[in-house]
Amino acid sequence: MKKLLLLLLCVPLIGFGQTEKKEIDNDLTRTNVKGRVKQINATSSGGRRALTFVKIQFNEHGNKTVAIFYNADGELDRKSKYQYDKDANMIGETDYNEDGEISYKTQYYYDEYGSEIEKISYNADGIRVGKIKKYHYEYDKLGNWIVLTEYSVDKLTLFVEREIEYYQ
Repeated sequence: MKKLLLLLLCVPLIGFGQTEKKEIDNDLTRTNVKGRVKQINATSSGGRRALTFVKIQFNEHGNKTVAIFYNADGELDRKSKYQYDKDANMIGETDYNEDGEISYKTQYYYDEYGSEIEKISYNADGIRVGKIKKYHYEYDKLGNWIVLTEYSVDKLTLFVEREIEYYQ
């Protein structure tokens, strides 16, 4: 069970810390969507969640720029806008409530390998909310991370060590 849990925790992190970017690495390819997509409209329901509708807009590089969420009555629930740096790393996320007012902002920071090293969220008043997440990586000679350490409020929350075998 512990091995399964560790595997599930590591799967979202597999793309972190690689010096060579895939030919196309963007929000579309990470969600297995192909083609030059401008917008996706989706409806979802299940579990305790009510029916929702979301519109997701993408830039020419395939990264989401806006996500607009509607409730089951078709009324605006919330909206998120995303900003990217020159390397297509998401550096900012701004969330708005149904009245169009900022509810919170999140800033993301990366190391020279493109690995996320810090995530900080702020409320509408600019006061830090939630836990600051910091990530530390150790890399092998090819620039792939082999150790990932995650801290939240300076407490260790995740430690992953991986061994990568290469063809000779």
